[in-house]
This record gives sequence, structure tokens and C-alpha cells, in this order.
Amino acid sequence: RDFCLSRGLGDVYKRQGLASSMFSLIVKSSLKPIAQTASVKAMLNARQFVDPKIFVKILEFREERYLSENYEPTGSVDELFPGTFYLVKVDKQNRRFYARKQKEVAKL
Repeated sequence: RDFCLSRGLGDVYKRQGLASSMFSLIVKSSLKPIAQTASVKAMLNARQFVDPKIFVKILEFREERYLSENYEPTGSVDELFPGTFYLVKVDKQNRRFYARKQKEVAKL
């Protein structure tokens, strides 16, 4: 059963400073086809679990690098899901450059 059917959904997205966005939508039909196509359950089950102490160290590292310029992250992208965008570098002018992990090719 679709609990969202004929209901309004809303969200607010806030950025630094004064900029923010708000949107709302009304669900007119079933969300089941979207959920099946997106394979949400399979992706959630494929997540990598990390010890909380290691996770805290990862977050601290990210905090140190936050708003860094002239920065190129190191590390492997092997653990990212296919199709995921990831940061390649941040230049002197604080422009961010991204790449996308190649999607898996269907095997015939």
C-alpha cells in the first residue's frame, strides 16, 4: 500500500548563509515502479558498514578539508556505487570538479 498516495510531501533545503529552497509535491499515483527501478533495498543492503570510531575519524578528516582550495582527494573510488559522482579536485578559485564512476555494463 502506498502511504504517500494523494498526500502532500514537502522539504526544505538550507545552504550556508541566507540561501534556501522549499518545495512540495502531491503524489498522484503509485511509487512502486520508482522503488523497483531504483533498487533501493538492494542498494541499502549493499552498503559497507564501518566501525563508529573509524567513521568519526573519516568525518574529522572531512571537517579539516572543508572549504579547502587547491585540494585533490586521495583514496579509492572502488567502494562507490556505479554511477556515483565524486569530487576529483578543488582548484585555487574554489571551483569543484567531479567525475562519475562508470556504470556497470550489462553482460549478455
